[in-house]
Amino acid sequence: MDTVTYPDPQIAALITESFVPVKLMVKQHPELVHEFVVSWTPHIVLLDGEGRLIQRLEGWFAPQALHAQLSIGLGKGDLAAERYGEAAGRFEAVVAQHPHTEWAAEALYWLGAARYRKSHEPVDLLTEWKRLQAEAPYSPWADRSRVPAVKSPQPAEKRDA
Repeated sequence: MDTVTYPDPQIAALITESFVPVKLMVKQHPELVHEFVVSWTPHIVLLDGEGRLIQRLEGWFAPQALHAQLSIGLGKGDLAAERYGEAAGRFEAVVAQHPHTEWAAEALYWLGAARYRKSHEPVDLLTEWKRLQAEAPYSPWADRSRVPAVKSPQPAEKRDA
């Protein structure tokens, strides 16, 4: 990634603007291999300002793929910090910049979550998830969005009758 991905101008700009990058060599820091459960390299760990895990990326990424994944990670960080509008904007940007990709499918999944968390209206979640199922029906993200309908529990007095 040092020769192709990190030098890419879009990747360099995104990392410079949005992250505090730290590069560690696993042989020199075995304690961190254990702490961050590094099973393969390259291994990118996105943490929030409190050091909590937001996103984990393992293996080599082409620039376009890493840009999408880092953007999704930023959106998930916004989502965790209850910045739902910012999260939705990041996820929408991934969908717009990378249409019909696995990253767009993941971004649509999280876009539904961000919209729901902001409004608490199931329709906001289901609108994005239906879009996900239509645009990427065979993706694992579409599978995760296919939640079976759950019947509302009956009031106790009707069950006991």
